[in-house]
Amino acid sequence: HTWVNNAGGSPVRAPLAELSEEDWDWCFDLNLKALWLATIIADERMADGGSIINISSPAGDRAVPGSGHYGAAKAGVNSLTKTLSIELAPKVRVNGISPGYVPTEVMMTALDTDEEALEAMALKRIPLQRLGTPDDMGTTAVYLASEAGSWVTGQTIIVAGGN
Repeated sequence: HTWVNNAGGSPVRAPLAELSEEDWDWCFDLNLKALWLATIIADERMADGGSIINISSPAGDRAVPGSGHYGAAKAGVNSLTKTLSIELAPKVRVNGISPGYVPTEVMMTALDTDEEALEAMALKRIPLQRLGTPDDMGTTAVYLASEAGSWVTGQTIIVAGGN
């Protein structure tokens, strides 16, 4: 995963030892701190209960050379999801979704690829042999927010076609 910093607009892909502190902070502010702040606001407004769904990444569970800062931030999202699920229970449930390859503009930029190349990769590496869609993520979110998912909290569901 490649992330673009807010200062220069160029991709930030570097070994951790070469990453600037500014790029580290930007990545953590965007991917972890913003989630924490949004949760505080959401919790204040959920007096009658509710469901919070965080967006993580498979990078939070594996090594991602060149994007270790992003992986570390998403590992933080996974940890925060578990902790908040306990701290906000029983009023609010907190879960996460970890999307696989969904050909969005951000993903295409991050992977420096196009949809055709990504589809070819999917045929080789994804057991269900297709890319994900926004609907795949949306139906998972609906499940987690609905009565059907009412006994699920503290989980990050990997929605990645088996990859």
